[in-house]
Amino acid sequence: VSGSLFNGDAPLTEYTLIARTLDYAGNYSSLYSTKTFIHDDAAPSATIGFPVSGGFYNGAGLAVSSGSMSDVSNGNTGITDVRLILKRLDPPIGYWRESDNAFPPGIERSTVSIHASSWTVAMPPLVSNVDYQMWVEATDGAGNVLWANGAASQAAADTDMGNNTGGVPFLYDNDASVSVTTSPASGAYRNSQLAAIEGASLDGLNSSGLSTSPGDQFRFRLSRSTAPSSSWQYWQGGAGWASSVVDFFPTPVEIDAANKNFSWTQSLPG
Repeated sequence: VSGSLFNGDAPLTEYTLIARTLDYAGNYSSLYSTKTFIHDDAAPSATIGFPVSGGFYNGAGLAVSSGSMSDVSNGNTGITDVRLILKRLDPPIGYWRESDNAFPPGIERSTVSIHASSWTVAMPPLVSNVDYQMWVEATDGAGNVLWANGAASQAAADTDMGNNTGGVPFLYDNDASVSVTTSPASGAYRNSQLAAIEGASLDGLNSSGLSTSPGDQFRFRLSRSTAPSSSWQYWQGGAGWASSVVDFFPTPVEIDAANKNFSWTQSLPG
């Protein structure tokens, strides 16, 4: 059959072959031999929906990765396999191997669960304050392969992943930040009014850090008691004190970008 037979056909074009035999005596086979097949030479599509590119995640927020897949517009022979490539970008650099959740240095392709038009996979244990990147690939019923980044071959896809090209990068940060009060000092005695309360917050090297925009990413409360047995009162702002708890949200200021170290100040009434 000529290689040009399929030129110009639409995705999911169905062909039927009908064969009949004539022998030297002039006898035709009484039954036709019929074979039907579908031509599909287009790769399927697959995308990563979660996590998102550039996102920050902890263990609770990244238990499952998911995405979409389709072969409807590309041939419609159905998705038979979807694979996820998850790379650890910080040393030791490696790729997730689902059989033992290890990250060996060679590229590993891990199988995910396939649904009607989506895929999901439970995430392996990740290391906090480490950057990761993921890619997705898929194969349809006709054997067409969508390689990572839509590359023309597995070799080209492997080169892209080795160079961290495309895909979805994200940071995994499962460690809580630490906050301390720097002024006044713990146990200090004061004979004058405090002008402000000051402190620091540390999130750690290569962590997600804190937003320096106004918001609730940092909070503090101030309480007082005249004696150990007395009920606690909480500063309400201004000169007011009451039994109800009130939080205040001074905006952190970044003072050490590498280690994600922040300072904060809360002014007090004179």
